[in-house]
Amino acid sequence: MDDGSYYFDDKHIDVSGHQGPLSATAVVVQGLTTFASTSESLNVRYDTLIYLRTRFWVWQDFFLELGSLEIARVSVPLVLSLPATVLSLTSKDKLKVKVSTVLGSIAPPLSVKLMQVFSSGSKDASVLKQELHFDPKEAIHMLDALPVGVDIGKYVFAFEIVLSDPEDKRKFATGGRTKVPVHVTGVVKVDDAKVAVLEGDIVESEKKLDLPGKNDLALSANHLQKLHLSFLLTTPFGKPFKPHQALLKFRHETGVEHIFVVENSRRHFEITLDFLGLVEKFFYLSGQYDIELTVGDAVMENSFLQPLGSIELDLPKAPEKATQPPPQAVNPYLRYGPKAEIAHIFRPPEKRPPQEVSFAFLAALW
Repeated sequence: MDDGSYYFDDKHIDVSGHQGPLSATAVVVQGLTTFASTSESLNVRYDTLIYLRTRFWVWQDFFLELGSLEIARVSVPLVLSLPATVLSLTSKDKLKVKVSTVLGSIAPPLSVKLMQVFSSGSKDASVLKQELHFDPKEAIHMLDALPVGVDIGKYVFAFEIVLSDPEDKRKFATGGRTKVPVHVTGVVKVDDAKVAVLEGDIVESEKKLDLPGKNDLALSANHLQKLHLSFLLTTPFGKPFKPHQALLKFRHETGVEHIFVVENSRRHFEITLDFLGLVEKFFYLSGQYDIELTVGDAVMENSFLQPLGSIELDLPKAPEKATQPPPQAVNPYLRYGPKAEIAHIFRPPEKRPPQEVSFAFLAALW
C-alpha cells in the first residue's frame, strides 16, 4: 500500500514499522508460503518452508519462556557486574557494583557485601564482609574507599548478594559468591636512581638520575671497567613494587642494539655490565652508545621509556675470526622515499636567421 502497510489475505500485518526480528521472520515465512501457493513462477521447496517455520517457532518458544520467567518471577537469576574493573588510586575511584536480573530488569531490594579480596598469585585473602552503600538515583552499590591493604596491583574481589525481603528468595536466585578481577592502578615513585662507572670495585664516576625526567649522561669507559645502574620503586603506600618489565638498552651509532634485563635485588633494581665479558656480545664495536631505560607495568600509571644519555666505549680490536655484527635493516624511507629529480635533455632549438632576412622573405612572398 502507499502508506507502507502490508497485507496478506486482506489481513493487515504491519502499520507501525519494525516490530522486531520475530515479527519480521513471521511475515517473511507467511508471505513466502502464501505467494508460493498462488504463483507458479516461484518454486520453493517444501522442506525449506518447514525449516523456516521450525526455526521461527523454536526462537519464539525460547523468548516466550524467558518472558514467562520474568513475568512469573520464578527463580530469576540476578547478575552482579562492575561498570569499571580498573580503579585508580590517583583519581580516588570508587568501587561500584550493579545488580540486575538476567534480562536486564531492575533488581528487587537487596544489599551487596564485599566478602574477600584476593591478591593476584596468592591464595590468602582477607575476610571483610563490608557492605556497599546503595545509591538509589544511579541504582548502583558503592564503596567510598578501597579496603585497607589494597595497593596497586591485580586483585580478585568476592561479592555476595543478600535479598532484603525473605519472600524474594523464592523468586530470585543470587548465585552465591561472585568473584570479579579488578586492577588497581597508581603512580609508582622512583627514588635513589644513579649510574656509576666502576674500576673493579672502586667507583670512578657516579651520577644521579631523574626518573622519569630529563637526563643527559656523557660517560666513557673501556673494556676493563663496569657500568652499574640502580633505582628503587615504591607504591603509593610505600611498598616495594616489581614492574612487568625493566629493560636497559644500548644502541651503537651503527644501529646495533643490545637489551639487558634489570633484575630486582631486594628493594632495589640494579644491573652491572662488565664490559670485559661483553666485548664479543658488543662485536668489539667501539664508539658511542646511546642508553635507554624502559620501566612499565599495566598498573603503573607513570610507565616510562627514558633516554639517559650516552657512553663512549673503548673496546679492543676484533680478532680475525670474531663474529660480525648483523646487517642492519634498510631504512624504508631511504628505499621508497622521493628520488632526485631527473633533468630531461631536449634537443636545442636551431639558430634562427636575423630578423631583417625574415622580413625580406616575407615581402617576397607577397
